[in-house]
Amino acid sequence: MEKMGVKTAIKVLLIGAAVFLLAKQIRADELNAVKDGCKFYWSNIKDGKGSCTVTRQNFSPDNPTIPQSEIKDSFEWMFEGPKIRCKKMNVSMTINGQKAWPAREESATEIYFDGQKITAGGGKTFVLRKPDYSDFGTTNEWDPRLMVTGSTRPGKDWEPITFWDFQGKGNYAVIGKEKINGDECYVLETTIEKDLEKNGGSVRRNWFNIDHDYCLVRSEIWFSVGKNQVIPKDQEWTKDAGKYLSSRTNIELKKYGKKLWGPKKYEWVQYAPDSKTKTFCVLNKTTKIYDDACAYNLGLTENDLKIAIPSDATIYDASKYSEDYVKPKVSIEFRLVKNAPAPGFTETKASDSNQDIYYVANKTEITDADIKGVKVSFSMQGFPQIDILFTDEGAKKLAEVTGKHINERMAIFVNGKLNSAPIIKEKIPGSHLQLSGHFTEAEIRRIIGEETK
Repeated sequence: MEKMGVKTAIKVLLIGAAVFLLAKQIRADELNAVKDGCKFYWSNIKDGKGSCTVTRQNFSPDNPTIPQSEIKDSFEWMFEGPKIRCKKMNVSMTINGQKAWPAREESATEIYFDGQKITAGGGKTFVLRKPDYSDFGTTNEWDPRLMVTGSTRPGKDWEPITFWDFQGKGNYAVIGKEKINGDECYVLETTIEKDLEKNGGSVRRNWFNIDHDYCLVRSEIWFSVGKNQVIPKDQEWTKDAGKYLSSRTNIELKKYGKKLWGPKKYEWVQYAPDSKTKTFCVLNKTTKIYDDACAYNLGLTENDLKIAIPSDATIYDASKYSEDYVKPKVSIEFRLVKNAPAPGFTETKASDSNQDIYYVANKTEITDADIKGVKVSFSMQGFPQIDILFTDEGAKKLAEVTGKHINERMAIFVNGKLNSAPIIKEKIPGSHLQLSGHFTEAEIRRIIGEETK
């Protein structure tokens, strides 16, 4: 009987091992199916054009169902292979239900990426320059092909890379199947940090529609605060919250032509911890609606993508400017702003406007001592702007003041003049900030203190 028990146990172990290996092979085959599906999708989309409406909403924990501010943009886009051209058509903004400004035409705001250089312009100002990090973020946001294949453009090769290859090998796997809106999907999971309990990190899950060209239809990022992580006291409760949903993306698909599926509606929601209620609420929401005119494989050529630059346009050549940060040669200051007169605040007009009046604090929140260096970059509209690199102490001040004054304005002074007073939409945790304001080339040289090459 004892021998029979041993034999039976061995058989059970062997059967279990075989089932495990078979399940592992099935998962590998499913993962290859997703990969091959994405490759098939890219090989069948050579070029195309269309337009979409983008709505961005910001919420407050005090009223998580009604947006505090809403921005609507309209874009036209067309692409051929890795090249892409986008045109911003109009924009409108609403704050607390009131229109901040009506929709207005911005037909000259165009940008063209060809993998080697950027041609961008607004009005009669254009710039030729190398791609930078923000440009890849722009194409990731605008290119509908990237959305439905879970791909991104992470570097100067400009070719799309699926998120599992971008994140690194060995930390992703198909964990099963699940139905989304009645369609069967493979669920692919990526773990960014293996020891979530100690060190924190995130887990990402993507749902790929099996019957619809393996298009991405849902993506979720779950975040965990590790026991060893140092975080602000008011958010220490998140360590006991376990793994929580940080953001969710849902994509509705529609058919293009006989076979090909693509995006119809894209919705991204970001959640954030609310220390008052110790819950997680909606922070931002972005919705993109693609019109019925969106089409693929229309026989476009590179000439269709090129921007027609006016003969009398001012063209900036980015290669003339140094890529290194330098200490600013003029004063740069940051101050808080109120909407009405108040003690300690002075009525101030923007240097480039006779209409915009702000009530600016006499106290300076961030000074030149908090700035490590500046350098020249260029906006999507083709205008030169200043990239500011803060010191460690300056970055802390920036994060603190923007975190405490969300949905308020921050005045930025350059050489004693009010350059701009943007609305603080969220806490700025990084050490970099871009300062725009239609600078002339002479003003740029004055700020960075050097002649162009």
